[in-house]
Amino acid sequence: HLNIKQAGDRMKKILLLGKGKEMSNEEAGRNTIKEQEDKKKDIKLQVGIEHYSFERYMYKGRWMSYYYQVSEAMKAGCKTFLYIGKGDGLVVAVLKELLKKSGVVDTLDFDAEMYPTYVGDIKYLDKIVDKKYDCVICCQVLEHIDWKYFEKIIRSIRKICEKKFILSLPQRKKSYGGRIDISFFHLSCEFVFPKYFEKKLPPCKKEHLWEVNIKQHRRKDILSIVKKYFCIERQYVVAENTYHWFVIGIPY
Repeated sequence: HLNIKQAGDRMKKILLLGKGKEMSNEEAGRNTIKEQEDKKKDIKLQVGIEHYSFERYMYKGRWMSYYYQVSEAMKAGCKTFLYIGKGDGLVVAVLKELLKKSGVVDTLDFDAEMYPTYVGDIKYLDKIVDKKYDCVICCQVLEHIDWKYFEKIIRSIRKICEKKFILSLPQRKKSYGGRIDISFFHLSCEFVFPKYFEKKLPPCKKEHLWEVNIKQHRRKDILSIVKKYFCIERQYVVAENTYHWFVIGIPY
C-alpha cells in the first residue's frame, strides 16, 4: 500500500507522459506545472469547466445525442465502460444509474477539475490506461485534437476495447433532420434529407481543429482509418441533431 506522499510522487510521474525516465520530485513538480502552462497557451482550442454549464451547453439536439450514446452502450450488453471526454457528466451518471453495481464506468479527461478516473491527454492513452474495457465511448472529443493524431488514438482505443466502440464526431453537412410522431396510431418516423439549396458549408466551431466534411476530413477518410481496427457495425446521423455523426465499431 502506498502512503499519501508515495501516492503523490507516483502521480507526478504518471502525469509526465512519454518522458521515459525517472525524475526527482522537484523535477517532476516543475515539469508538471510547465506542462499545464503549455496547455493553457492552447486554451483557444480547448474549453474550461464553465463551458459545460447546463444553460450554456445543453440543447434539445445534444440531449438526443446523449440518448443515442446511452442506447448504444446498453444495447451492447457490456459491463465495463471507459468514457473519454467526461464533459458535463450526464451520460456517465445515467450509465452508472442504469448499471447500478453490476458494471463499471470509468472516465478519462484532460481537465483534472472534471474529476475523471484518469487525468491525461488522449494522445497518450496507451500510457495512461493499462486495463481493458468492454466498451469505449468517445463522443465529440477527437475534433479537439490535431488530425495527425487521429489514427494513433483509434489504434490506442482498439488496444483497450474488448467488445464495442462508440464514436461520434461533429459533421458539417447541409441537411435537415427530425422526427414525426403520430400518437393516435402509435407511429413515429425519423428523417434526414439534404438542403439542396445551400451550396456553402458553415465553418467549424472555433474550439474545433477540424470537423467531418470540411477539407480532407471526409466520412470516407475517417471510416478508412477506423476500419483498420474495427468492423463497422453501423453509422448514422442523429435525426434530431444532424450535426452529430455516429460510428459503431466492433474490434477485430
